[in-house]
Amino acid sequence: MAMKELVKFREEVKKRKPEFRRYLADRIKKLSRSGYRRPKGIQNKMRKRIFGKPKMPCAGYGGPREARHLHPSGYREVLVYNPADLEKIDKENEAVRIASCVGTKKRLEILKKAEELGIKVLNPRIKRRAYLELKRREEEKEKKEKEKAEETKEEKAEKSEKKEEEKKVPEKKEKAEEPVAQQKEDKEGVEKSKEKTKEAKKGGKKKSTKPQKRSETSAKKGGKRSGRSSPASKTKKGEKS
Repeated sequence: MAMKELVKFREEVKKRKPEFRRYLADRIKKLSRSGYRRPKGIQNKMRKRIFGKPKMPCAGYGGPREARHLHPSGYREVLVYNPADLEKIDKENEAVRIASCVGTKKRLEILKKAEELGIKVLNPRIKRRAYLELKRREEEKEKKEKEKAEETKEEKAEKSEKKEEEKKVPEKKEKAEEPVAQQKEDKEGVEKSKEKTKEAKKGGKKKSTKPQKRSETSAKKGGKRSGRSSPASKTKKGEKS
């Protein structure tokens, strides 16, 4: 039998099954709230299964063994915590139930992958508030990425413009440096010529003044010390004689 047929048969058996209640639950109100309890009294009529007393559960009321723990849709439930768990699932006999501890972001990823693989999800609902918040965050992220992309484009354009300007600047500098270099050379030539003229003037003055003074002083000193007559005195003596 197919899984769905087994589930139908299980439901039919369940309809015929009586409601199991605690002993004296029909008379005492507080016992009706406590569900079923097995009777344990020695003289209890329900425990002895006397006719007319409430029924006790037994093996004959059970449904087909193969249909146990199946979902009403006919699939066997499998808990899933992340998208990787979907790869181990048999989509013909098993259905997925997303764990309660999984967040909305990962829940959306699981739903997308389950849709691609053709796997049934038993609890596909997402909290609207969490979904809207997640959507808002994704939109903000996309905006930031677009702004970054625009900034990178602008930076690249600025860099390219700077490179072009840098290429043009050396040519201008070379053209501007030629007259500047000529001006510097002219200034240096003028300064050198001025220095030469100054040195020449200084040298001429020294030659004219210092040797004369030395000769005069030496002549005076020589006349006094040696007592020798100068040529001028000799000529005067010859004339007298």
